[in-house]
Amino acid sequence: MKKFLTLLLLILIASMLGGVYGMLHDQITYTISEEYYTKFKFIQFGIDSWGLGE
Repeated sequence: MKKFLTLLLLILIASMLGGVYGMLHDQITYTISEEYYTKFKFIQFGIDSWGLGE
């Protein structure tokens, strides 16, 4: 039972750290160049047709 709780805790911590890393990475990338999202990622994921990349 102790190993299962340890595994569950590790999964939760890893998921939270992954999410925080993703947010920080996106924030730094946007700070360096917002065009990366508006001229590349929006087109890549088909969001440009929603009018958000204009």
